[in-house]
Order: sequence, then structure tokens, then C-alpha cells
Amino acid sequence: MMRFVKRLAAIRDEIDSWGMRLPSASRLKEPRIMVYLDRAPEGNPDILVGILSQEEGEFVFRYDAGYVQRPDARPISAFPELQTEYRERTLWPFFAARMPPMEREDVKVEIAKSHIQPGDTIRLLGTLSKKTITNPYRFELAAAA
Repeated sequence: MMRFVKRLAAIRDEIDSWGMRLPSASRLKEPRIMVYLDRAPEGNPDILVGILSQEEGEFVFRYDAGYVQRPDARPISAFPELQTEYRERTLWPFFAARMPPMEREDVKVEIAKSHIQPGDTIRLLGTLSKKTITNPYRFELAAAA
């Protein structure tokens, strides 16, 4: 785990050197992001992998208990331990890399149309970054329990 923490710190330093800032968590509890393994190309139902939320000023990522019990469960490389609850004040690069630049005109229009506050990272991810062609995960907004 310590090696993972050091690697994450190195990635954050690299991102900082590019002049990018990772979003910080707020005290909002809603909504949450459901992270699914998108299996639509194979014609199979998507699999709930985990949940990204905000709690007490930290982002929290937890694997879904049902996913952890699957014999074919594989961790997301950014979150190598299936049984661990991950907490950070800034958003992990795995999620942040999917957020489009807020300066883009089309992004500004979508934010205004969706009535999203610029600092509402979870809603931004769930609205603007649901699916990419570069990885098999799909994000879906869900209300907090």
C-alpha cells in the first residue's frame, strides 16, 4: 500500500507541473457516482464496480460488495485493493482525467444548461464524463442513500 501512495504522490506532482489542479472535495453528500464496467459491446449487462462519493470534505471510493464477491473481479489500477476504502481530499487522476476543460465553450454551455455549479465535481463527472472510448468504465449519477 505504501508503494501505491508514493506512486499516487508522484502522479499528483506531475499533474501539478502541467499547471493542472485536481478538484477538491466539498461537504456535499449528494449525488454519488456509480462506476460500472460497461459490457454493452459484448451484449452483457453492465456490472456495478464501485461508488464515488463525498464525505466530510473527502472523496471516497469503495468497491461494491457484490463486485468484490465475483470470481472475475479485477481492481481498477488506481484502486488496487478490492477491500480498501479509498479517501482523498483531491480527486484521483483516474476520475479527473475524464473531466473536460471547463474553459471549452461547449462545456460551458452544457454546464449552464444542466445548472451545475463549477465546483460540483460529482455532478460534472456524472453529466460530462459518463463514458469514454479509452476505458471500459461508465459513470452514472445516483442520489445518496
